[in-house]
Amino acid sequence: MTGPEPPGAGIVWCASYPKSGNTWMRALLGAAIGGGEVDINRLEGAVHVSHPLLFDELALSVSALGMADVEPLLRLVDRRVAARATTPVLRKLHDAHLPGPDGAPRVLAGPTRLVVYVVRDPRAVAVSWAHHLGTTQAVAVEVMRTPIGVGGVAPSDWVAEAGTYRLGTWSDHVRSWLDEDGLPVVVVRYEELRREPHRELRRVLDAARLQVDDRTVAAAVEASSFETMLIQELLGGFLEAPRAGVPFFRRGDADAWRDELRPDLIREVERDHGDVMHRLGYQPLAGSTSAAPQQATGEDVR
Repeated sequence: MTGPEPPGAGIVWCASYPKSGNTWMRALLGAAIGGGEVDINRLEGAVHVSHPLLFDELALSVSALGMADVEPLLRLVDRRVAARATTPVLRKLHDAHLPGPDGAPRVLAGPTRLVVYVVRDPRAVAVSWAHHLGTTQAVAVEVMRTPIGVGGVAPSDWVAEAGTYRLGTWSDHVRSWLDEDGLPVVVVRYEELRREPHRELRRVLDAARLQVDDRTVAAAVEASSFETMLIQELLGGFLEAPRAGVPFFRRGDADAWRDELRPDLIREVERDHGDVMHRLGYQPLAGSTSAAPQQATGEDVR
C-alpha cells in the first residue's frame, strides 16, 4: 500500500458471505495483533460498516439519507480512519465487491492494507444460514441463489437480515472478491482454517506485512478456538448473536452439512453454485457427473 499512512496502519478488511467464518477470523487476527487474548464481545470490526457510529467524527446524521448518499461518506470515513491509524484497523464486511448505488464499490484501494476473504463450502453455509435466520434450510438455499441487494432486488420478509447487505448470490459474492485485481486480497478457506489454524493465520499475517512472533500466533489460536468462544458465549452471551436464546457458535464442524442438509437441498446448492464450487475445490457428492475441480489454495495475494 502506498500513501502517507505510518507503517502498520491501514484497514484490514475481514470480508465474507455471512456464516462463512468472519467472526472467527476477526477473533484470530484481533488476538494476534493484540497479544493473544480474545473477548468475543469486544471483537474489533464488529460495528457494521453502515452503522451511524462511524459518522460521529464527521458530525453527520445519516438517518434521512439513502445508500446512494451514504456510501461515498462511508468511503470518506475509511480514508480518515486509515490516515489517523498507527496500527492496523480491523473491519468486518459482508458486502460483495460489487458496484453500489453510486456506481463505485464499497472498498477502495487507498485506505486498504489487505482484504482477508473467508470462504466456506456453500452446503455448510446453507445449514448455518438457516439456523442464524431462524428459517428452514430450503429458504436459506433460496436466499443464497437470490441476488440480494443487487439490481433492485429488495429483501422480503424471509431475507430481512440478509437484505441489510449487498450480497448478490453466493456465487456472485465469491466471484466479486476472487476476481478483484485492484485490491490486495488473500483467500482463506474455512475448512483449511479449521484444519491448520496456525498455518492459515500466519499466512494472513504475512500477507498483511504484520510481524507477530510464533508464541503470540499460538496463543491467538488457542484463545480463538471454537470451544473457547463457545464457553464465553455460554457464560456471558454474545452481542452478535442473531436472537435472544439462539447461540451463535453452534458446531463449527466443517463437514456437518453432510448429515444436516437434506439430500435434495445438497443437489440444489451444487446445481446453483457448481461452477464456483469447482473453482474453490469443493467436490460434489460421490456419483456426480461434474468434472473434477482444480484445488484452490488461496496462496496468491492479488
